[in-house]
Amino acid sequence: MINQIRWLRVVIAGFLVEVGLAVTGIPLVLLIGERAYVTAVPVACVVVPFVIAWLATRNLPGARVLNAVMIGIVATAMYFALVVGASSIAEATATYGLPLFIVVNALRVLSAAAGGYAADRRAAPSPA
Repeated sequence: MINQIRWLRVVIAGFLVEVGLAVTGIPLVLLIGERAYVTAVPVACVVVPFVIAWLATRNLPGARVLNAVMIGIVATAMYFALVVGASSIAEATATYGLPLFIVVNALRVLSAAAGGYAADRRAAPSPA
């Protein structure tokens, strides 16, 4: 099962998830202000990983959901590395609030998994 993971694709897609979240999140925070953390960031954490995981896994011959889950996990690990490098986890939880911080990071993985599932359902042959 582990040999079915396309690691280069997973790492690149995880990076693109973080880039996509930054590209959508930073302008919203600048335009809307701190209220964007409560509404726009969770929405972006659902939409961006879903779309990128769907695009990254739709051409795979199998194990789309597994690859998509790994995309979400890698993206979350990259986010934690960025947060620790820039400040600390405590500051990030203070910005979001602990419940929202946990939910947003869980949404990143679940949404990526849903994107892989959607790619898998689309690729599955329809019963005749």
